[in-house]
Amino acid sequence: MGLKSCLLFTLIIVGILSHEIVAKPSSICQLPKVVGPCRASLKRYRYDSTTGQCEEFTYGGCKGNENNFITREVCQENCINN
Repeated sequence: MGLKSCLLFTLIIVGILSHEIVAKPSSICQLPKVVGPCRASLKRYRYDSTTGQCEEFTYGGCKGNENNFITREVCQENCINN
């Protein structure tokens, strides 16, 4: 591969990866609340797209989804302040 081809390939890959990184938080924030079947009763926060707020919920500890944040601040950073 020539230098121009390598550079073009690198730019395409960087573009694809940056799109995934930028697009991911908003799609995570649209996921529904999933408590999961386990019984750990962990205090977590999720973004509720109907209210536009990060809300507390009780997470069972397993089989949840990515709309599950340890603190309200982390939820807000990913879903509101993004």
